[in-house]
Amino acid sequence: MNTLYELKFDYVDLIPIIAAIVGLVIYFFRVLRRPNKTVAVKIISIVFALAVLGAGIYLSTYQLKEYRELKTAIENGYSQSVTGKVQNFQPLAEEDSEGVESFDIGEVHFEYSPDLISAGYNSPQYDGGVIKGDGQYLKVKYVTYQYDDEDLGEINVIVQIDEIS
Repeated sequence: MNTLYELKFDYVDLIPIIAAIVGLVIYFFRVLRRPNKTVAVKIISIVFALAVLGAGIYLSTYQLKEYRELKTAIENGYSQSVTGKVQNFQPLAEEDSEGVESFDIGEVHFEYSPDLISAGYNSPQYDGGVIKGDGQYLKVKYVTYQYDDEDLGEINVIVQIDEIS
């Protein structure tokens, strides 16, 4: 058995958010120190900087929260696994920015998207994903996760993929 994917928190995902926050803080202090800027410009700059800072903090904590929830679910025995051949594989086209990639193993359906902020597996085939197509024999460990967003509802979040030879 060859492990192709295992859940881990990747701090690299936070680098763009942290860089944006640092950049805005630097910009914010430069604007405030300039005496020739009007009060309105300074207020707009402060509001904009705080909005981006808030969005960055929200995205960072959301991803970390989901990772912790998945790890806790695994540790408490709430994960499930299914073994079998990939069926009904629907790869995501690179130009399809809002679509999902999906497949089934037995009666269990999986779908994921690189646009979804998720701690679980979400790499499409075109971006080096490990799901190659129908017939691939895998053992997939997953947690059924209830998203707060009603549009997403309940999905099976992949936390480990093993290829069986």
